[in-house]
Amino acid sequence: MLQTVCHHISNRLVFAQIIKKEDQPIYDYGIYLILMTIITTSTIVVLGFLLGKIGLTIVFLLILASMRHYTGGYHANRYWQCYLLSCMSYCAVMYLVSNKILQDTMLLAVIGVIAMMYNLVTGSLNSDKNPKTQEEMVLRKKRARFFFILYGFVSLVGILFNLGKVDIWLVIVWSQVIVMISLLITQIQRRYFKWKLERQC
Repeated sequence: MLQTVCHHISNRLVFAQIIKKEDQPIYDYGIYLILMTIITTSTIVVLGFLLGKIGLTIVFLLILASMRHYTGGYHANRYWQCYLLSCMSYCAVMYLVSNKILQDTMLLAVIGVIAMMYNLVTGSLNSDKNPKTQEEMVLRKKRARFFFILYGFVSLVGILFNLGKVDIWLVIVWSQVIVMISLLITQIQRRYFKWKLERQC
């Protein structure tokens, strides 16, 4: 459904001679990503209003978007899967924060350090659907690691010294954990497919 809408929009752009016909598949994909981002973000913002946590919701979106933009990681094959996973990730973080689950300071600090270190080591994974050049990947890894260190350091200081609202630091820690899980799933998938391919040869 969404892909049909995207193709309809790009057809209009071709008809208006704004884009070339041979470039239409690229624009289809770009429009698809834009619409998918708008719909998913809008849903999460609405959920934030309904839960009375719009401030934490904005923090979650900014933190996750800035990291995911440079890290890559798991991408669902279908829009509805991506949409559902994004909303579930948001709800999981808000549930963990609201119910003060794993509120122990040292345990949270350990979880934050593990997520930060794993993400730092992994850095950024190249996308199979939209591959980047080696030069682009070097830059992406540097930027990803900058955000990992920044968010990791800020959240750890906030948690250990109990600065301001604890909920903000929890959102940052759990967002790092979500990125770690995304990267880990992608690495497991790639190793599995590589192992499966080697067995077939």
